[in-house]
Formats: sequence, structure tokens, C-alpha cells
Amino acid sequence: MRKKFDEIAALGERHFNATKDSKEPQTIGRHLQKFAEEFGELSQGINKLTGLKSLKKNETMKDVKLNIREEGADCIQLIFILVKMAGFEYADLKKELGKKNGSYESFIKKLEKKNKKKK
Repeated sequence: MRKKFDEIAALGERHFNATKDSKEPQTIGRHLQKFAEEFGELSQGINKLTGLKSLKKNETMKDVKLNIREEGADCIQLIFILVKMAGFEYADLKKELGKKNGSYESFIKKLEKKNKKKK
């Protein structure tokens, strides 16, 4: 899991930096702005899924679900980038998630053991 966290954060940061004007530094603030934008898009999709917002003309529920999946992935990636830019690592996140939800830590340990067995 830690390796995936590092990979996702690094790939996301490289992608975000490559798609922006190189004259502007890619600060944590700019990444936070991008996260707010992506979270808004995720929220719109969920609102459509739950019927709180109507579908656009010619938009299908399949389109909405695909969009939710894409925007969710964007949000997770940006959260990893933000946490990494703030100076924290996967172990820090895991520790805090364990405090917030004791069952999460045992779930992660089981998942890590399962992944080790696959290798």
C-alpha cells in the first residue's frame, strides 16, 4: 500500500506539472484548488446518480457512473499529492486512519498480508 501511495502521488504530481504553464510554480495551494474543482465534479456526478440533479440532454446513467469513477480517482490522486507535498507519508495516513477507525488498521494489515502472498 505504501508503494502504491508513493507511485500515485508521484505520477499525479508529474502529470499535473506537465499540464500546467511551466512559468507558474506548482504549489500546494494550486493543487488544493485543483482538488476543489475535481471534488465539485465528483459531487455533481453523485447528485445526478441520486436524483438530486437532473441528467443533461443525451446523458445516460452509464455516463454518470463513469464520470463518478474518473472524478473519484482524480480526487484520491490529488489527496495523495497534497499529503505528500505537506511532508507526510503513507505511514502517517495509515496511523491517522487507524485512530479514526480502529477497524481500518486491521483491514489494511490483512490486505498487506494478502498482497505479500501474491508476490
